[in-house]
This record gives sequence, structure tokens and C-alpha cells, in this order.
Amino acid sequence: MGAQGVGAWLSRSSSCRLATALAGTALLLTCDTAPNDRYGAATPLITTALATTLLSAGFDAGAEGFTYADNAFRGTTQAAYASGTWVASGGHPGGALRVDLGGVDNNTISGMSGGWSRAFTSTEPLRVTLALHYDLSQTPEYEADESSQVLVGVDGQLRGISTNDFVAQIAGDGDSGAARTTGWRLAVVDVGAVAAGNHTLTVGAFNNKKAAQNESSAALLDNLVLSGTPVPPGRVVLEARFTSGADGFAFVDDAFDGTAAPAYASGAYGAAAGRNGGGLTVALGGIDGATVTGMSGGWQRTFSVAASADLRLSFRYNLTQTAEYEADELSRVMVTLDGVELGLPPNATPPAVFVDQVAGNGNGGAPITTGWRLAEIPLGQVAAGNHVVTLGGFNSKKTLANESTSIALDDLTVTTTPPVDPVETAEMLVAGLSLQQFKDNIQTLASFGDRSQLTAAGSASYDNAVAWVRLQLELAGYGVEAAPYVFQGVARESIYATRIGTLFPDRVYVVSAHLDGRGGGGGADDDASGSSLVLEIARALAGADLDASIRFVFWNNEESGLNGSTAYSTARAGLQGVEQPAGSRVYQEPSWLGIIQHDMILFDHGLPPGPVQSAAADIDIEFQASSTQAARSQALAVSIQGSNGRHATAYPAEVSNNMSNTDSFPFRNLAPSVSVRENRRIAEIGNGANPHWHRPSDVFSTYSDLDFLLGFNALQTTLGAVAELAGAQLAP
Repeated sequence: MGAQGVGAWLSRSSSCRLATALAGTALLLTCDTAPNDRYGAATPLITTALATTLLSAGFDAGAEGFTYADNAFRGTTQAAYASGTWVASGGHPGGALRVDLGGVDNNTISGMSGGWSRAFTSTEPLRVTLALHYDLSQTPEYEADESSQVLVGVDGQLRGISTNDFVAQIAGDGDSGAARTTGWRLAVVDVGAVAAGNHTLTVGAFNNKKAAQNESSAALLDNLVLSGTPVPPGRVVLEARFTSGADGFAFVDDAFDGTAAPAYASGAYGAAAGRNGGGLTVALGGIDGATVTGMSGGWQRTFSVAASADLRLSFRYNLTQTAEYEADELSRVMVTLDGVELGLPPNATPPAVFVDQVAGNGNGGAPITTGWRLAEIPLGQVAAGNHVVTLGGFNSKKTLANESTSIALDDLTVTTTPPVDPVETAEMLVAGLSLQQFKDNIQTLASFGDRSQLTAAGSASYDNAVAWVRLQLELAGYGVEAAPYVFQGVARESIYATRIGTLFPDRVYVVSAHLDGRGGGGGADDDASGSSLVLEIARALAGADLDASIRFVFWNNEESGLNGSTAYSTARAGLQGVEQPAGSRVYQEPSWLGIIQHDMILFDHGLPPGPVQSAAADIDIEFQASSTQAARSQALAVSIQGSNGRHATAYPAEVSNNMSNTDSFPFRNLAPSVSVRENRRIAEIGNGANPHWHRPSDVFSTYSDLDFLLGFNALQTTLGAVAELAGAQLAP
């Protein structure tokens, strides 16, 4: 199992427990506190199922098998400006690996890197995750165009956080003030799927430019744990993200439709050619004024399947033609499997089979482009053995040197396509939830104080809470964004993170709670409970694939009059579904499929409230009957109620029609909107059903195990619902 090596690191850096999971033999690693915590003495981390520990190194007694090499990343060739050493102190804590870049002299040098590498072996296909502490620093003399990065690579392919191919980055400002540093931070990097066999992990740093002797950067690396969980057999057959290379694809001229004009076709890898970073390109036409008919080129790679399987190909493309083409001159995105052309309806059958197409108009205006698009192509039943997939483009004709076509390719996967039961997937996700983790989140948030934002001065308790939530989302692999607004003349913001859907990135379910509170206690029920629910759903879905997007929002200024959610709904209603930039398939505000707010989910002691939980305790799902979206909101509420029946373990759910005084209310006439809570807001809470509401007694210790179980059932209910609604599939 390899857990001993993990425990050796964790025993020095945090308080952690290893326990056997109830269902299965995997170990559950629960970390209670983050080392060097900036936000309080008890900061829960994440709970992770660990199947195999591949590498574990604390670097207290040496480099532990890691070896240093100059020019480890991005094709750099400046060995004189890079060095690596093991240091006995200065780590987190104790020893660490160090990489130093730049300095030496006053020469202007572009591109310096160094990295520490060690081999590891996987006995089966694994989905690999790296946990690593780092401290990246730059001297203050660097200019704004000079930056340094912490980098991670596996088998020469860079892996980063979110859509980046780096783990962390800092840039100069030339002000000669204090040195710039990240300080010690914990990175959790999704390395991706690796095949069975031998591999090499490299960790280190990169500096893009230095122009003076006093411009130098350094990276300290410590507490490294590389772990892997088994990939479901046959699920991912081929994956290529082109982060730092062609990922085994090779370019061939004349790949499609029997063309024979290799001089007018070429292919290249571009570090910025993809949708987000690297990608493959095909260039057709141009060169001279000759009339050429039929040009094509493609990138191909061999893959194998152990047994006959029904496969699906997914990739992104951007097809562009210059403006000078005439109406009888067209370009296409093409795909073949074992030489057989494949397409998308209505172009999936002969005589013309292709994925997408643009044609000229000869008007000399702007180039014609598809923009970035996602293609999902059924490959059908494929026999066991080796197969060749080829992606690229075709240009029917060109007559001028300025008539040229380009095709960019990115994010390719070949997967098996077994029937996926969304309810079964939701069941597996819900089964992975932890009641203890749900409670721990509430306890931590309540420990900061009531998080009041009722005045322009704000509160330290809120600032500490939002910093902690931001950290938890980042540790789960999310990029955290802000929705700014002004309250009492002061800049404020709500924060959110988004899990992007692969099929419908332009559509989103919003799962939300408010992070602020009031009353002088800890705001444990109102609304640390809802915030804990949203955080746990974000963690649960961090490793899942979704058809539609899900956004996790932590509202600010709910208690002062729904200011944060009102500002968000007002500012962004008109931005729904708008690509930014056009054709990019990137949406700042996807179209709202549903708003699911959570506000107080722990306390149902009846009305009038008794000392213990009511025997009739349940979860209330409210919509607003007087809204223009009433019918759709009711349908969403009933869908969530159905999820409760399938996934909640102890408490039923009821639907009512007077949603009010909560952050879904500003959306009521804009999108299907519901509020999930412990009691009906007007009929029960408004009439005294919760004696701790907005009172100093709203602290963690007030609530019983049954109260927390009620809130946990709300978590089970909403996770099951959104997993089904957004088409969640467990990532390999």
C-alpha cells in the first residue's frame, strides 16, 4: 500500500489519520491541519483515497534518490545560469531541494531552468497526483517582463495547476523594493493518467529572462508525495493535452482524400497553439501563386486496446481560412481511424465525410474561422490490437500565395463508451462523502467568529474565513475567481470556482451559500453549514467529468440585504452564454440552468422548537410561486427532492413555494431558483423555529450529532442532484 512513506511526511507536517474505508480496502488519509497555517491553528485539508504511494520524500537527510540537471524544462540551454543543491535547513521544515537561476553576471539571458528527477514505477495504469511544498522567490530587481515559475513534469510533459502548465509564477516589477516570494505553499497537482511501466518525475524551476547580476530566482522544494489511484480498466485509451510537446503524434503529408501535394502541407507543435497552451497545427496552401488542387496533412499516433471495445474520440479544433479564398475553395477538419474517414452528422457518411468545413467568399475581408470547438466522434466497435488515429485538415484548392488554411488541435482523448447510468455515478460520488469532514468545515468556519459584513469596516473573522475557503478550493485543484461589487462605498466581492463541462461549457448549475454571518456567535448554522456543503460538493466533483458546468459560489453580504448575490445577478444576467473572445468556447458567465442556494441546514426542532430534533425533521426545498420562472423552479425543486429519495440516508425532503430572504431570491425571475434549508423561511424560521438564528448561541457546540446529520443529508441530496443533472462521470 505504501502508506508508511506518506505517514512519515505527514507526521512532521500535519496531524493526520489513516483509517480503513467502510466500503473497500482503500486507505483514507484525513489531514486535520495545514502546516505553517496562516488562517488559524486548525485548518482541515482534504480527504483523499490513496491506493498506491509511488514516491515519498521529506529531504531531511539528503536528496532521497533525486538527481539534479540543468536545462530540465522548456528547451533551455543556459547551464551556466542554473544550479541545484540539497540544503539541510530552510525547508518546511528541515532539509529541502533547491534550484537557483539567473544572477552570475550582467549579461541578458533568456530561458534558464533546472530540475530534480527521480524514476518511479507503476505496476498498473494509474491516475497520479503530486503533493509538494514549494517556496519560490525572486530578487526585487526583475522587470515586469521577467518571471520565474515552479514546474513539474512527468516523462517530459509539463503538468500544472488548472489550465496552466506551471505550478506557480511570480513576475518582477523593477521597483527594487522587497524580494518577491510565494512563501511556503502546498501544491496538489493532477498529473493525469500514466500507463503501467517506468516513468520519471521532475520538479524544479524556470526563469524566462534576467538582465543583471542582481536578478536571480530560487525555488525550495519539500515534502513530496506522488500517489496514484487505479484507472478503471479500458476507460481512457489515449489522452494527449500537448502541454509541452506532440505527445507521441507524428505529422504526415497527404493524409486524407488521396491528395498528392506535400509541398503545400506542413505540421508543427506550438507552445501557444492550443486552446489553453500547447497544441498541434496543420498549415495548407499558400507558398506561391500556383493553382493547386487537393492538399492535406494530419497528425497520427498508434494506440492499442486489449479487448474489443466501443470507443469515442474527443478533441478540440480551430479551423481558419484566409479571406482571399473563392466560394469554390473550401477547407475541412478531418479524422481517420485505420485509414477510414470519420465525420459528424450531416457529414458522417459518403460521399463527403468530415468533421467541420469553411468555404471562401473572395471578399478580402476578415479570415473565416470556426473558433475553438469540441468534437465528439463515435469510433464504433474497435477490435483488439493496434490502431492508428489521424487528425488534421484538407484544402480543396488554392490559386494564390495568400490563400492558406490553418487547423489547430488540442485536448484529445480516446475513451471507451460503456453506458453510464447517471444515478449510479451519483451514488458513487455520494458514497465518498464524509460526515466528519462536513462537521470539521463548520467547526473551522465558526471558529473564526460570526463573519459579520454589516458595515463598511467588514471583519477580520470574514477575511480569515474567505482566505480559508479560497485555500481549500485551490487545494482541490480549482482556480478561484471574484465577483466584485460596492457596499457602502467600499469594494467587496463574492468568490467562486467552476468545474467546466466538457460538452456544454456554456451552461451552468450554480451551487451556493453565503459566507458572511451575524449575531456575535460563530454563524455555525447561518451559514457555515451551507458553506461547508458547497465546499464538500466542490471537492467531490473536482475529479469528475461533467457534461454541463457547475459553479460553486460563496456569497458575501447576504445578511445586509443580499448585496453580493444581487450585484452578481444584475451584472451578469446579460453576459450569459457569451463567448469571450468569440469562438473561444470560454464563457465568463455560462447560461444559468439552475440556482441552488443553501442557507441554514442543521436545525429542525419543530415549531415551537424543542430541546431535541423533531421526529418529523426534514429538508425543505423552496421555490417562489410568484416568480416568472415558477414552473421551471418547481421542476428543479422536484428533481432535487427525487435525489433526496435516491441518495439521502436518513431524512426526507419536502417542496414548498415561498422562497424568500436568501441569495437565490435575486435570480427568481432570471433562472430556475431554489433554496435548500432546514425549515421554511417565512412560515417557520420567521416565526421562531430556530432560537439560535442571528444569536450568540449559533456556535458549533450548540448542535447535536443529529443536527449535523440533517445537514449532511442536505449535502447528500444536492450532490446527488447536481451530479445527475450535470451528467457527472467518474474521471479515470
